[in-house]
Parts: sequence; structure tokens; C-alpha cells
Amino acid sequence: MRTADTLARLGGDEFAILIKYSGNAGSGLEAEQITERILTALGGPFLIEGRRLEVGVSMGVAAVEAGPGTPTAEALLAHADVALYSAKRDGKRRATVYHPAMQLPEARDLQLREPLREAIENGDIQDVYQPVVCLDPLAVAGVECLARWSHQGTPVSPDVFIPLASRSRLLPALTTLMVGRACAQLRRWQAGRDERLQMAVKCRRAC
Repeated sequence: MRTADTLARLGGDEFAILIKYSGNAGSGLEAEQITERILTALGGPFLIEGRRLEVGVSMGVAAVEAGPGTPTAEALLAHADVALYSAKRDGKRRATVYHPAMQLPEARDLQLREPLREAIENGDIQDVYQPVVCLDPLAVAGVECLARWSHQGTPVSPDVFIPLASRSRLLPALTTLMVGRACAQLRRWQAGRDERLQMAVKCRRAC
């Protein structure tokens, strides 16, 4: 990298690099040159305390020019994510440049990420409940709270929006919202009852 570039760790093993173009006619090559250097540098193998370790890296690149149509930082990262998924699907250990014609399942993130963020912030995630039944003797042993979300009147599967919340670092906020809803509902149900109900909250990514 150059002194004008910025390196950030987004979390886990995910990093971002902000590359500042010089403004020359051939400045578009700068990102390509830097990604090639990074791929070479991390190509390994590395010796750590006498052990040989192989490290692989996949990179997604999104370019932007200043102007009235400049995307937000979130949109730019989302473009880079789509290109990153493409790089991984093409065999990993490579860099792929984003272009609008990319048609990937992960491209739906671009449409749903911000609406999901707003839905969580505004409390527009629905809490629904299903009983946990004990068969012998037949009785309701507890209740499970499930997160449900609709975007523009269309239900979005939890298999879609919960992994999206995880990738977008929205899962803690979603969990806090659902735990609060579940505790409030449990308190209402528990009022005036001698039996103690158990409540489970399910808004995590399945393993």
C-alpha cells in the first residue's frame, strides 16, 4: 500500500482498503496494482514458530468517482462485498472488480441491507411465538420467540435477513430488540399465573 491509502479491519478476518486515486488518466490501474501486490504478499507460505502456514485472500474491488452520483460508504462496501463473493466463487485467492451487471444471490444485500437497518432501528421487526409442547403430560412447557420481517409488503425469509444481519453487523441490535420484545410478552403472559413459562429467543444464524 501507499502512504495515501487507508487500511481498516472491519471485523474477524475481514479488512477494507481505501485507495486514493492520483487523478491521472491511468489511475484506474492503481487499485489493480495494489491488489496484485497484496495477493502476492499474502500468497505464503509463512513460517510461524517453526510451523508452515498457508494463507489465502480473496478481494472485491469497487471503484467510485466524485460527483453527484457518488454512492454512500455503505453502498460502496456492499458493491465490494458482491465482488468479493464473486472472487470466492471463482476459486478464491483472486481479486474481482465490481460491475453493475453482476447477478449474484448476494446482490440482494444491496436492496435489503439499509431497509433492514431501518426496520431494526424503528422496531419494525415482528415477534411471533410458537409453543414448545411437552407430550407427557401434555402441556405447554415454554414459548419460542421468532423474528419475522416484511419489506415493501413482501415477507423476507429469516434464512435471508438473519444471515444478512450477521454480515452487516446488525445482529446484536436485532437480538436486543427481540429479547426486549420477548421479555415484555413473557411478563404479560406470566401475570397472574402460578406456573413459570420459559421463553427462548431465536434470531441467530443457523450453524
